[in-house]
Amino acid sequence: MRAWTSLLFKGLCIALVAPLGGCALIAGLEERSAPPARELRTLAEGHEQPRGIAIDPEHGDGHVYWADKPVNVPENNGIWRVPVEGGEAEHIVLLDESREVKALLVDEPSIYWFDVHETCGGGDSDRLLKAPTTGADASELSALWISCEDPLETTQNGTAVYWTVSNNSKILEFDKGTQVARELSLHQQGVGGITADTTHVYWATMAQVVRYDLKVNQREDWAMAGEPRGVVNDETSVFWFTHGGDVVRRSKLEPSDTETLTTGLADPGGIAVSGDWVYVTEAGRQRVVRMPKRGETPSKQLDVLATNQGYPSRIVADGQYVYWTNYEAGTVMRWTIP
Repeated sequence: MRAWTSLLFKGLCIALVAPLGGCALIAGLEERSAPPARELRTLAEGHEQPRGIAIDPEHGDGHVYWADKPVNVPENNGIWRVPVEGGEAEHIVLLDESREVKALLVDEPSIYWFDVHETCGGGDSDRLLKAPTTGADASELSALWISCEDPLETTQNGTAVYWTVSNNSKILEFDKGTQVARELSLHQQGVGGITADTTHVYWATMAQVVRYDLKVNQREDWAMAGEPRGVVNDETSVFWFTHGGDVVRRSKLEPSDTETLTTGLADPGGIAVSGDWVYVTEAGRQRVVRMPKRGETPSKQLDVLATNQGYPSRIVADGQYVYWTNYEAGTVMRWTIP
């Protein structure tokens, strides 16, 4: 079975777990202890290898979505959801055990995801699929894109879905209106994380963050950044983390307005931005942290939101809560933003 890319450094990072509790200084930041436990809630537990995470926009009736790839209970393979306010988890898309979900996103009333076949070829291909957020039977699914290019990460901007693939190291777009897929860029060595707004797509390669202008269909080498991995954006800036554990912010309009928010994180696996904060899962220390999205406002600090998290990986935030999956612990977590 093909390896899940974001777990490549897992064995190394588990050995780096630091003692929990107390105070320490990381890269000049004031590290603060985790907030009260009442702000942390387990939304789902007992799952196997949960990966990927997405949310729909409705807080009261909304849901958190993720995918399982079970070893012991193959009939649980596929996509799950749970209400954001807590409740019973639903298995909304059951997939054959030979398939593995690599990335997913929600655009109400639909959920999009990529799943790959453990061998690929002979009619069993990697696919982009779509279903109602309430779920669908596997027999009702039809592929929007088929290939054997090993999709890695995905994002959207309301009108299109974008994703990176490892084979041929390229970036693709699926237009939700025309239902047509096209290649945006080829030969992007070491391609990984990707994010988009209405005018640009940003993605990480081996040594830089690349920007693609959707209006003129032009690519530019936007920011040199030693081995960037996860990438996310808000209205004004793009944020990414590197393999070395740095978290960087760069203004979309003023490229000279660039700063490193922190360094020395141990195996960051996911990044999200909401309000004034950047949130990162730090698998090497089994915890989730946050930092101000502008390093000088209000001060350089690192808040520890949760410890002992069992290999936290993907993370999203919606202004009210932060959600993440714990790959080894088999849990889906929610932290309340004060």
